[in-house]
Amino acid sequence: MVGDKGQVTTPKKNCHVAFEAERARRPSPPSVRHSQPACGAVAVLLKWASVCEMTIRLCRRAAQSMATQRRLATGLAWAGLLSLGVFVGCAGPPPVEMSLLTGDPCEPPCWQGLTPGKSTEDDVLQFIRSSRFVDTRTVYRGRLSRGGGEVVGVSIQWRSTAARSSNVDSNDFLVEGGVLRGIIIYPDYDVTLESLLQRYGPPDKLHVMVTGRHVPMLQVTLFYPSYGFTATLELPADQLVLRPETTVIQVWYSKAGPLETFIQLGISYLGTYLGTTPEQWSQSLRDWQGYGVMEVP
Repeated sequence: MVGDKGQVTTPKKNCHVAFEAERARRPSPPSVRHSQPACGAVAVLLKWASVCEMTIRLCRRAAQSMATQRRLATGLAWAGLLSLGVFVGCAGPPPVEMSLLTGDPCEPPCWQGLTPGKSTEDDVLQFIRSSRFVDTRTVYRGRLSRGGGEVVGVSIQWRSTAARSSNVDSNDFLVEGGVLRGIIIYPDYDVTLESLLQRYGPPDKLHVMVTGRHVPMLQVTLFYPSYGFTATLELPADQLVLRPETTVIQVWYSKAGPLETFIQLGISYLGTYLGTTPEQWSQSLRDWQGYGVMEVP
């Protein structure tokens, strides 16, 4: 086609077709593209960085949590120790049985609700199981014998929770025929002769004898048959003097009654225990003469 100025022109449509045909004949230049491996490595690095950052955050939180837990555990431990200290402080020392001088919860011959001649073996066992005065680790069940060696019942021995020494003799319940016949108690506190006389008055009789294999002692037993008990004291061989501060080492509870009956009970159960025959034991009885020097039998 010839234009107005004599130039040869081509319709626009045909020009476009010619351009497309020319581009088809020439190879296309390579397009500019990012290398895929490089792009993937960057993505992986970015992803790892994100993961590491998240991990660091979690670790910090865990560390904070662990520190909190440690502080909490330490606090609980101290709280437990303080609570234990408060508990121990509130609990105080083991209870001391003082009914001989206080009459609480009952007067002799009753002891802590147990009365010789009335209480049963079941009553004794219930006391052993439930009493706060009994160290249950020390309970021992043996045979009860009379002075001649005849086995007549059971001896239930135990130590107090407030025992002042591991060498102290065991307390004892004497059971015969299913009935409590006697109670032997070693006081956990100082029962002085003066305090005993102030509460019960002078004894009806004294029993005096020498004891001790290596270190001789004078054993003095005070009889209170109307109250149903005896109280025993010990004097060193070089100080045979009854003083107000002399302490009672043993109390023996039995059924209250006349002196003769009480003495027979003592002979029956404690003759061999005291290391004498019944005849010698009876002949060793004396009247109360007050404080002062004791003569050796």
